[in-house]
Formats: sequence, structure tokens, C-alpha cells
Amino acid sequence: RQGLTEQPAMLLISHVLTELKPEQTQALADFAAQATAVIWVEPGTYEASLTLIAIRERLRSKLSVVAPCTHQARCGILAPENERHWCHHFAAPPPEVFQDGNWARFAKMLGIDLRDLPLSFLALDSRLSPALPAGAGRIIGHPRIYKPHALLLGCDETGVRERRLTKRAFPEEYKRLKKGEGDPLQVWQSEGDEITSCRPL
Repeated sequence: RQGLTEQPAMLLISHVLTELKPEQTQALADFAAQATAVIWVEPGTYEASLTLIAIRERLRSKLSVVAPCTHQARCGILAPENERHWCHHFAAPPPEVFQDGNWARFAKMLGIDLRDLPLSFLALDSRLSPALPAGAGRIIGHPRIYKPHALLLGCDETGVRERRLTKRAFPEEYKRLKKGEGDPLQVWQSEGDEITSCRPL
């Protein structure tokens, strides 16, 4: 877009990718590369997520990745075996949404579940590279809960893969995940796909 000339200190971008042409997206990404810090939020759809991942890959040589990634390496979603996955997370809506009849009518009209707000996001900063412990990772999407275990699609510096957390080994963490109260940021160790150690980051 014309007018994107002044170097920004903080650049906040929200829900624009579905409105932009590819060349406009490229121009915006080039502008973001000049910023001191960038927070970029988009819908949690497959298409928006992959576009944001492409922007991450384009910018990570100039800006440190702060979130959602816990590492600076190539995005693990881009591995061929992860083609069906996308990087999305869920934000808790403000309480007043459930106390306002207008929001209820709006949600019913559009078929939106207001309990979960899926989003894809990217936070970048030219001033720092986060120092996180080895094994730091983030859960992508919602855990899949089964009676004996939970399956967590997790991203860390080794890539994106599904891990299994058993109820027997981690009863309290399993209970939190089942209630939807688990911390998405974890420090974990695993043998194969079996989690052997975990704690909130």
C-alpha cells in the first residue's frame, strides 16, 4: 500500500490477510520487516495460518520470533508430514460477551461459537531473542482427550509432532487439560512420542 514509508516502532496488524491481494500482503510484510516490534493477529483458519507462517519465514532473519514459537528455527508445520496441520490457538472472550443478548443473537445468526475464538498470531521483535529452556514448546489447537491419555500437537525446536500424555503418569496435568485449563506453554521431555516429563513454562 502507498503511504507505508515511515519506520514504525510498534506495528499492530489485525485480521487483514483475507482482504489483501498477494502483492499487498508482500508490501505489508516488507513494511513489518522495518518495525522494532510486530504483533500480527489473523483468523485461526488453515489459509490464514499458512500465509502467516510464510510471513514468519520471510521475516525471521530480520526479527526474533517471540510467539507463538518457542524457537527461531524453520516452522515445523512446513514439514511434509504436517501438511494437514495449521498453527492456531484459542483466545478466551471477555465475560461481557455472555451477558449481552446482542452478542448471543449475533453468534446465532452467524453460527459462531463464542466460547472459543480461534486465531493465528505472530509476535516479532528486533531487540531480543527469547532465552527459553531446552524442551520449551507450545500446544497447538486443543488437546484431544481420551480416557487413558491426552494427545497434544506440540511445537518446539525439534519440529511439530503429536505427543501422548498419560493419565497414569500425569494425573493432575491430565485433569487440567480435560477441563481446558492446561497451560499451552510447556517444558517437556519425551521418549518417542510419549511424554516423560512436563511442567508449565
